[in-house]
Amino acid sequence: MKMQGLMLGCAATLCLAAPAMAGTGLYIGLGAGWDGQNDIRVDQFLPPPATGTLTTDDGVVFAGTLGYKLPEIPIRLEFESGYDWHKISTFNTGGASFAAGGHANVASELFNATYDIPVAPGWNIYGGGGAGVGHVWFAPFVAATHDQIALTDKWGFMWQGIVGTSFELAPDAEVFVDYRYRDAEAKATTNTAAFGPVGSHSMTENVVMAGVRFYMFPAVVEEAPPPPAYAPPPEPPPQPQYEQQQNTMTTPPPPAAGSGGATSGGAGGGPQ
Repeated sequence: MKMQGLMLGCAATLCLAAPAMAGTGLYIGLGAGWDGQNDIRVDQFLPPPATGTLTTDDGVVFAGTLGYKLPEIPIRLEFESGYDWHKISTFNTGGASFAAGGHANVASELFNATYDIPVAPGWNIYGGGGAGVGHVWFAPFVAATHDQIALTDKWGFMWQGIVGTSFELAPDAEVFVDYRYRDAEAKATTNTAAFGPVGSHSMTENVVMAGVRFYMFPAVVEEAPPPPAYAPPPEPPPQPQYEQQQNTMTTPPPPAAGSGGATSGGAGGGPQ
């Protein structure tokens, strides 16, 4: 449970991330988290028939994805490859509990489809699921005697349901935290020396995973051009038309010599 608390702490830290604009198209993703397997059922067929369960310790899950985010609708399609492992701790049968050993591991190859729902700029919640195949390695034994209880080593159908949230950190990256319920088909019958034919059933898991996605084609964010460093002074206003006409008028020439102040009768006013 310490690991589960750590993952929840990571989720709270991611909630404080500053939003940005993530891209579309191709992306790759990496994730890791806490994986808790539910008790695994085993059936003893020889008389007296009995049903028992095996308890496993919490484990770690890792996954890598290659996906494509559609540009027009908020759907992501991806291929996911993952692996988790668990130590078997207890064998419960006939009202008694025995210490057990061995491992219960699951390798997964799944195709997922998820739908993103915007909540705020840079913040989405999503839901979806996936289906594919899983390889189950299930090899429990009684710790005190090393008697084999069951053995499963097979590929089978596997599916998962997903709900989560993502936060956009940069034009080409976003972080995510999600919960997954996983079911791996693991039905098999093992002929054991101590218990006779024993049948095992599917493995179911509860997963809390956190990780990051890197987009190969980040969104282009247009920025406003910066203001000019120096603004030229405004041009002077045009002069009124009448001032231009006054400036272009010429001064009249002065009068000719001897003609200034004489009257028309002044020529005959002298003595005879």
